Amino acid sequence: MPVLQMIPGFILAAGVIILPFSPRWLASKGHNEEAFQSLAKLRSLLTSDKRVRQEYMDILVEVCFAQFVQDNGFRYQSNWLNNFIVGLITPPLVEDTGYGAYVFFAGFCVLSGVWTFFFMPETMDRTLEQMDYLFKDNSSEYKRERRHVIEAIVWAEREYA
Repeated sequence: MPVLQMIPGFILAAGVIILPFSPRWLASKGHNEEAFQSLAKLRSLLTSDKRVRQEYMDILVEVCFAQFVQDNGFRYQSNWLNNFIVGLITPPLVEDTGYGAYVFFAGFCVLSGVWTFFFMPETMDRTLEQMDYLFKDNSSEYKRERRHVIEAIVWAEREYA
């Protein structure tokens, strides 16, 4: 029976030896030419094929954008953690307190509103877009612009290569 359990491991080991590296992984490590060759090999097409070149450009853009997001990842991790905690706490809170959970959240919403009204006068009569500008939070617009810049750079580098 142990031999039967080892068969998937042998298949995996053979795949590691036979299959080429992932083009995305190679590109993320900076081995762009090797990534391009690997992609062509995986698709069984020539490197001059338009489809291979397009997919390669898409991979480079995704990798550059992922590295940009990773560099700015703490802000997103914090947001994710806060959402996770609320999602984790809410079901037992509703189960144990019934409608008390809603009173709890409503109370915090009221306190937050009162605090904002009295202690943050700069928020009065302003839209969310104006608040983003006020607090210099243009992350969504910046990410969109950054992706376009990365795409343009990658396309320009590829045309001259």
